[in-house]
Amino acid sequence: MNLSTALGSHPAFNHLAADDFDALAYAFVPRTLRAGEVLFEEGAAATEVAIVLSGELDMERERGARTVTFGRTGPGSLLGLVAILGGRRSATCRAVGRVEVAAAPAAAFHLLLGGHSPFSLAVQEALASQLAEDFRRLSDRLVDGLASSR
Repeated sequence: MNLSTALGSHPAFNHLAADDFDALAYAFVPRTLRAGEVLFEEGAAATEVAIVLSGELDMERERGARTVTFGRTGPGSLLGLVAILGGRRSATCRAVGRVEVAAAPAAAFHLLLGGHSPFSLAVQEALASQLAEDFRRLSDRLVDGLASSR
């Protein structure tokens, strides 16, 4: 998946005007991760947002001396949006194998947010969608855990 396809197929960005889409695509820089390499580290300052072009990343959190993998994400996933709007990384994203991503610095993303109202709306929609999906996943895991403990 190339950058234009990944961004264009993301529900938050597929309705942007051509100029807004071009400005968004220009902010992203392609990068390759090797197996085991970390894209984002839990607790670190949020300095960029990334979209996965190919491959998969495990989502991990530290719990005491244990590392818990709670999910896996792949092509088309927009990562780090909540963190660049609100502070620190909530999880570590680690490459399962070779992974191609495109990352945009937080400063460029914030500049686009301030200057393009259609883009700002798209980001708000992406954020709401991400939070809703996270809540659904959490709710499902909670219900599954309760059901299995009875």
